[in-house]
Amino acid sequence: MGDEVLGITFHSDNEDLVNVYQFEHFEVMYPQYKNVVPFCADGGGNFYCFDTLHRTKEGNSCNIIFWVSNYEYSELDPPEVTHECLSDFINECIISWTLEKFDYDGEVE
Repeated sequence: MGDEVLGITFHSDNEDLVNVYQFEHFEVMYPQYKNVVPFCADGGGNFYCFDTLHRTKEGNSCNIIFWVSNYEYSELDPPEVTHECLSDFINECIISWTLEKFDYDGEVE
């Protein structure tokens, strides 16, 4: 649900970066653009992805977009940019959402 990042693990369940990339680019009704690399599923069939065409952080990173898998995007209606870089994504979606899930505010008692 947006809190696990795909790795290059070659698991038998096909939930690694390579297999997901292949599937989302070549085996779906609305394939992802060539420059899009899915790295985190939201649990509903959609993905957070690297948009490798839009570089950030002085060229050292790229935008993170949210790709809705059953939607046909266009030039006038592109995927939503959610974060400027992977570290912003990790801070919000991995760390903050996990702390919220466990109702932890970071305060030491």
